[in-house]
Amino acid sequence: MTQSPLDNTTPATPEAEVRPQRPRPALPQPTSAEPPGAFDANPRGVALAMLLLVFVLFAFACTMFSRLTTGEYLLLSRSVSAYRVPLGEFMLAPHIDIYQVPQQAVVMAMLLAVFVTVPVLVAQFFGRIWSLLFVATAAFLAHVPLLAVTLILSAWTVRTQWFGVANRFLRAQIALAFPVAALWVSTAWTDAVPKGPMEQLYLHFPWVAGIVLSILTLLVFWVAARLLKYRALVAPVLLAGLLIIAMIVFRTGVGIDELEFRLLDAKFGFADAGESGDDEKASPEEVRPLVSQACNQFIRRFPRSRYVPHVLYLLAHSQDLRSIRGGDTLIRYADVPNETSRDAWARLLKNHPDHELSIVARVRLAQLDLAAGRIDSGRSLLREAWRQLKARAPAPPPQKSLLRLLPREPEMQPQVDLQTQRLLDWLILVEKNRGLGGAGDTPLAKLFAIDPHQPDYAARLHELRTAYPNAPVADNLEMLELMQSRAPVALLRKFVASKPAGNDARYQAQDELAGLLVKGNSAEAKEEARRLWVELFECGDELLVEQARQGLTSMGALDMAATTQRQ
Repeated sequence: MTQSPLDNTTPATPEAEVRPQRPRPALPQPTSAEPPGAFDANPRGVALAMLLLVFVLFAFACTMFSRLTTGEYLLLSRSVSAYRVPLGEFMLAPHIDIYQVPQQAVVMAMLLAVFVTVPVLVAQFFGRIWSLLFVATAAFLAHVPLLAVTLILSAWTVRTQWFGVANRFLRAQIALAFPVAALWVSTAWTDAVPKGPMEQLYLHFPWVAGIVLSILTLLVFWVAARLLKYRALVAPVLLAGLLIIAMIVFRTGVGIDELEFRLLDAKFGFADAGESGDDEKASPEEVRPLVSQACNQFIRRFPRSRYVPHVLYLLAHSQDLRSIRGGDTLIRYADVPNETSRDAWARLLKNHPDHELSIVARVRLAQLDLAAGRIDSGRSLLREAWRQLKARAPAPPPQKSLLRLLPREPEMQPQVDLQTQRLLDWLILVEKNRGLGGAGDTPLAKLFAIDPHQPDYAARLHELRTAYPNAPVADNLEMLELMQSRAPVALLRKFVASKPAGNDARYQAQDELAGLLVKGNSAEAKEEARRLWVELFECGDELLVEQARQGLTSMGALDMAATTQRQ
């Protein structure tokens, strides 16, 4: 009989019984889903319209930044090398200097915050592909290519859940690390930063404040978006608010005239006189109508600007600027005024009589009056200019604060000193020779009508001296003629020895001779120069004493001369 297979089955024991398996607990589900984006919570047409509005506002911010840094709203033809300019250079002269206008640092911070925040926000809220459009706009319109490259990395990072971070605001903070590095590097490359640790740290203030403002802007956006159920209108409203605040700070704290003046100064400049071999530079005759148009336009737009005296000076200076060729060198000069500049100099003197630049205006008007034969008027103007120059307030002492800021207005004292360096010589010449002799003031007027920079200057001096041999100014004409010779030192020594004490031409020759000797390297020449100036210092005449004082001060011998005079 065959045994059934069932018979071979071992009886089940309690230990061998298979226990029923308990169901595994389900994995915990997230408490809330990823917040919706613009296209999830809004109709597609509305989302696209808001995105377009954000782009228009962002492009406006880029053009505003370009205007502040390049002078043009749209500069697509900029050279590749110009894109490498460090960010910090845009915050120093010839741009609006944040050490002169601290409010400009706030404006730059807000614009940088816009450049950093908007591409990151667009990548999060509208989509990563749309942020590339904003990055390209920042690179080519605002001219910040290094920052734009890092913003591409930020746009990619902000859509990735690094280290399991699901919160979009926290992911945005991680993404800001790339632009922070770019802004730091671009600012650290900057040269010509004022000395001092606080001054160097202050250069980084705009981008640091911009990053802080970016964080706050992202926080406000996500809070407002959640409260308003992720309406796409939140993005353009927030961006518009930032730009409006930046424009208010710029208009009230910086001023449009500040920007226009900086652009005018950078384009035409104030001091363009002196020797230059640059033949590629436009001649003064070509630039003159452009300067006149730009200066008059500035004065019409900003009649109450603090920079009107500087613009009037630039206008008059450009009318006087001319150039001649001396061998291989192109010489530009502006110390011989044209009659066409009289109106600008007169406006500067009339409307701003106490401004430092009015000293130059008085000197130039005096030169014009003297050349026209109005000797008394010219003398009076020279006297006023001399008194104003002597009464000029000294430079303020350095600031004792941790952060030393610079004066807002440009420093014009070197320019005034340059343009008035012959003031004392002219005043002495007029005071000692006016109204004397049978010819009256005619020789003196003709002397001031001669341009000393022209090649025939010595010949015209000789011609004038021959025409008026008995005029009191004849000795001065001879001395000036000797100055044009190839060996003026020896000739001036003979001239000084041949003239009696008290002759003003002799004193003028002493001053000129001492000025030539002090340029030498020998101790004997410097000692001779010191003796000549000491003799002038002891003559007792107010103007001659001041002339000697200037010479002795230049060589550090004023104290010695004063001691000799007291003895």
